[in-house]
Parts: sequence; C-alpha cells; structure tokens
Amino acid sequence: MLRRIAIVSTALLLTACTNIEHKSPEVREQIKRDLKIDQIVDTALTSFCWLAIDGVARCKYTPGYSVLTPDSLYLTDYEKGAFVQKDVIKTEDVKCISDADGQNFYVFKDKLAVSLIPYTEVHRAPLENNPEYRAKVIKMLLSNGQPYLTGKDATITRGTGRKEYGVHNVYAPSGPVPIVVGSEVIQIFSPCP
Repeated sequence: MLRRIAIVSTALLLTACTNIEHKSPEVREQIKRDLKIDQIVDTALTSFCWLAIDGVARCKYTPGYSVLTPDSLYLTDYEKGAFVQKDVIKTEDVKCISDADGQNFYVFKDKLAVSLIPYTEVHRAPLENNPEYRAKVIKMLLSNGQPYLTGKDATITRGTGRKEYGVHNVYAPSGPVPIVVGSEVIQIFSPCP
C-alpha cells in the first residue's frame, strides 16, 4: 500500500529530477565534491521516506537520488545546483532489510525504517523499478550478514486497535454533505530478529 502511494505521489515530482544526467562523468565528479566522498559505485533516481519504528505507518516520499558507495548509501536531493545529503545509511547501522513485494524495500536501523524505491530511467518511458541497482544496494547494506526478510517474515505493519477520524465531504445535488469517517491506525514495527 505504501508503495502505491509513493508512486502516485512522486511520479510528477520525479520528472523534475530526471532532467539531471547523474551518470555522466562530470556530474559524478560534482556529486563527489558536493557530498565529500571519494568513490561512487552507482547512482539512481530514487524515492525515499522515513518511518519511526513504533510510529504510525505513514510517510511522505521524497524524490531524489541515491548514491551508492562501497560502504554507504547516500540519499540526496538536487537543490540550487548542488547535490544535498538528506541521509546516509551505513552498513553498520543496518539491522535488517524487509522486502515484501520486490519493488520497494525497507532498511531498518535502530529507531527508523527507510523506505526506498529506486527507478530505471529510460528516455520517454514511465518510471519502473530498477532491479539491478536495487540488488547492488541490498548486497552492500547487508554485507555484515544482517538478515534479508521476504514473504511473511517481511511484514512491518500491525493494527493498533485505534481509529483516527476525519471529516470528508460527500457531494449531493444539494451541495457537499460532511460525514465523519474512521480509519484504523496502522503502526510500523521492526521485523529484525
């Protein structure tokens, strides 16, 4: 569900990012300077968001770039002509990775989960999952032997038994009619052993 929301909410925002050729040698040198790193393994257009463990399962995806180095994954944005670091995920900070659908995956740290969706960039084609880049990132982040959880073990949400209520309008011929709608509060938990 979070994946669908991410794709819908960021598809338009990502079109602005696709104008930057981040794989060219010149831009890679700029990335190194801007982020103060020595080596780049690969880069990809990526949506990412942060979720507090034991918090509500809701986050707003940020469209940007991920930069893979030999021991870290940098999550960046391109602002005012420079690549700006939004987060860095180091191998030693990763507790496990949850991958329920083969599309987006969740990197669990001590108190946060980071949802990542790397995209392919084919000229004039819709954005799609980038399995090659994704595999490189997962392999590097789990290089200390942390677990890679799939299927039932990759479950990261649970109900809380609480509801949130909001007012929504239903439109009738006489005009909008406000109704109160309740939805279950879903919580993120760490599946890491």
